[in-house]
Amino acid sequence: HGYFKNMKALTKKHRKIVTQDEADFQHDMKLIPEKTGLIWHKHPAKELLKEDVKRGVALSMKPQELRETRPEYKSFSKTKFCKEVHHEKQRQRAKPFWQWFRNKEAREIHESQVNELRRTWIHDNDVEVDTLRQDMERIWTPHSTGKDGEDS
Repeated sequence: HGYFKNMKALTKKHRKIVTQDEADFQHDMKLIPEKTGLIWHKHPAKELLKEDVKRGVALSMKPQELRETRPEYKSFSKTKFCKEVHHEKQRQRAKPFWQWFRNKEAREIHESQVNELRRTWIHDNDVEVDTLRQDMERIWTPHSTGKDGEDS
């Protein structure tokens, strides 16, 4: 009976903790203001803004003026829309910077993979590096051809 007694006490303790966690959660949820139901990353305004920034429309006017150009933009508050305009401008300005790092990293990974494959191939085929280098030079060095098109 000792096991069941301990299990009963432990379950009671866990229920008390869960009940308190649920009460804390409900309290915190009441502190969060009601949303309008609009979610920026799912709204068509996001894609329209990307295009407007890319075409330079967003650069020629203030975010509040840009908000007035499309009904989709007006679905969001001025504050929210202005934040998203600045975020999108920054994202597009930073894109080339991050692409360079991404490409550099990919190049380094590719080079290390090629070098590892080369080392593995040389090891597996028991090839002398000097012999391999000579063979590669012979393969990649253009041959001079005679008048009748044969190698001389």
